[in-house]
Amino acid sequence: MLQNLGDEMMANNSLSRNLDQLQRILVVEDDPDMLGLVSRVLAKRFPAAEVIEISNGLDALERLTGSIPDLLILDICLPGVDGFEILSKTRTSVAKRALKVLAISGYADKLVRARQLGSEEILAKPFTANELTLAIEALFDMGENFAVTMEENNEGKQS
Repeated sequence: MLQNLGDEMMANNSLSRNLDQLQRILVVEDDPDMLGLVSRVLAKRFPAAEVIEISNGLDALERLTGSIPDLLILDICLPGVDGFEILSKTRTSVAKRALKVLAISGYADKLVRARQLGSEEILAKPFTANELTLAIEALFDMGENFAVTMEENNEGKQS
């Protein structure tokens, strides 16, 4: 029991370190109210991170050709270049495959497709500030848990 509590505390500390290291978050959302809400939540939860707001897919693709953010929060229904195309392009680029993506949409079928195209986490609109924060935490916790699982699998193969 104490071992489990210690493991949980270590995992929470590791997650906190991962989230504290967020330096750049790109938010792509065409609804100005939603964009403002998401940006305010991120600024409050991750005060050290630079939050970059983009309201269309074409500008998002251009931005992603430069420096890669630590996190991409991506609305799927965008004018012009939609979130699906952005996801496809980020997942076919070797340099961008490690990019953490949280897809958001008010349409369940679009979220399913976003997951199939490589979004690690999805969130249905409308959502609360707490739900957004939890989705981001899950996204970064997933990466940590995946690394631990891979280590455990490799140890099991060696014995």
